[in-house]
Amino acid sequence: MVIIALADIHADPTHLPQIAEQMAAADMVLLAGDITHFGEWAEADRIITEICKYNPNVLAVPGNCDRPGVNDYLANKGINLDCNRINRAGIPFIGLGGSLPCHGSTPNEMLDNDFTISLTALEKLLPADNKFVLVTHEPPADTAIDLSGGEHIGSPALRSFIEKNPPLLAVSGHTHQAPGIDHIGRTTLVNPGPFKDGGFAHIRLTEKVQSARTIKIQS
Repeated sequence: MVIIALADIHADPTHLPQIAEQMAAADMVLLAGDITHFGEWAEADRIITEICKYNPNVLAVPGNCDRPGVNDYLANKGINLDCNRINRAGIPFIGLGGSLPCHGSTPNEMLDNDFTISLTALEKLLPADNKFVLVTHEPPADTAIDLSGGEHIGSPALRSFIEKNPPLLAVSGHTHQAPGIDHIGRTTLVNPGPFKDGGFAHIRLTEKVQSARTIKIQS
């Protein structure tokens, strides 16, 4: 399976034509939150419709800058991974949206204890062999992909979940300053970087992650 992962679009799909070939050749497009920029249903519809012109096989979680209407839209389209499991090509995809509290106020935030509660509920959806893909907006704590201003801003609860229930792949976004690849145990962690600035990730997945790389589109 070839996956294109996007995060932090923030209502700006300008770069999509520049990755049209990669999008069309992929089996799956994963969206790791902040699809809109404080938008609701209509803005989500505009962005998802544009993405589906290039590849209609999309799964997504909302980010902290996505208002409740975005979650409703994704659920209506049958592509919402937030607190949900959707199987594609025999692979379970499981997700959780939102983020820890940020500087200022954003519409989809929760405390790390709330992450623990949601992630504990998600354990009921896990396959017995733990061969699944995890999609979140918030990154796991203390990794190369959760840095912002030189500080780790990821979720300790999410890191604990990954350590206990290691997915094959964990895709996240949120911090615009730390695109890249890291690992927790066997799990490959990917932060594609903000797509509004031209960041995306190309991933090959079989029984394990064969390759994962982040790419920055040159303007």
